[in-house]
Amino acid sequence: MKYFSIILISLAFLSCKKTETTTVYQVQEVFVDQPGADKPNVKKSTEYISIAYSDLFQKNIPAELLSELTESYIAFADVTIIEDLIIRNFLNDSEVIVPTDQTMRADIGAFVKSCYNQFYGREPSGQEVWFLQKLIEENSGLTPDVIYYSFLTCNEYRQF
Repeated sequence: MKYFSIILISLAFLSCKKTETTTVYQVQEVFVDQPGADKPNVKKSTEYISIAYSDLFQKNIPAELLSELTESYIAFADVTIIEDLIIRNFLNDSEVIVPTDQTMRADIGAFVKSCYNQFYGREPSGQEVWFLQKLIEENSGLTPDVIYYSFLTCNEYRQF
């Protein structure tokens, strides 16, 4: 009888199955919209020059200057080098409207937001403000004209 009860208990344990539960997690799709990412068109050379001039000098580019600068595109094959030189030339002009270093550092967050609005026509994301603000705070050599140069030569600025 002793063996019989041990066999029954063993059979009871062997016949029991552990019920497995499967948990299914539903993941909702999240669409992340990156500001500035939906600019499918690249500016033509004359558009790029005209808009950059307007952004820096707060006035329209004179027709003669636009004509001269357009000729430089024809004379040289690499467009990005010409655009780089044009932007540097604009930033070195005494009439260009760029905030002073003191003005920029007085409120770096406001400066960053105004740059995004002025050059990209949009509000910056929180991460963009944080990154650029931290970069400016940690690097005393970053002047407003260097920041302007980086915005004007960025791929997002070349598109609309």
